[in-house]
Amino acid sequence: MTIDDHIEAVKDVIQILENAKNQTPRIIEAAVNLHEVVSFFTDQKRLATPIPKSLGDISDLPNELIRELSIQKTDELDDQVLTVMRACGGQASLDQVLVGLYRKFKVVQNRRFMANKLYRMSKKELVYSVPGQRASYSLDPQSASEPQPEYDDAYAVPDEPKSKFKPPPGRKPERVELDEEFPF
Repeated sequence: MTIDDHIEAVKDVIQILENAKNQTPRIIEAAVNLHEVVSFFTDQKRLATPIPKSLGDISDLPNELIRELSIQKTDELDDQVLTVMRACGGQASLDQVLVGLYRKFKVVQNRRFMANKLYRMSKKELVYSVPGQRASYSLDPQSASEPQPEYDDAYAVPDEPKSKFKPPPGRKPERVELDEEFPF
């Protein structure tokens, strides 16, 4: 059952309460509370639905117009992933998405399936991979930072000094210490 199905079910209950023959104050109060529930669900759906960046915010447009637009369609899992990522501050790792899906929606997904799903979402530009971080995605494009060195400087092997002297074949050149190379 999708969120739209739940919203319609609540609207049906509101209609039944409003059409009741003997409307007591309790029935009227329940109908008002259910109207607030529908508003809340509608707002949550609007927040969870991805908005194409090229069109700007389309949440104020009527559903009839939105259906006429040629925008990327998302499935329920896409919407759930985007909701989890918003709850994580706009950036989440694969582990955070898996845990968030379970905690928010009681959905258990296979790790490989979710990795593939996030990759496909990145190809649709719903999420963006974070440069330099494995299996981490963001809601906004991230600028590529300077490339990280493969080794920490403390463990890097220093380059051999360049010398005009070529050793005979089969013999290694002697290493010149920095103190001998620079006289000061």
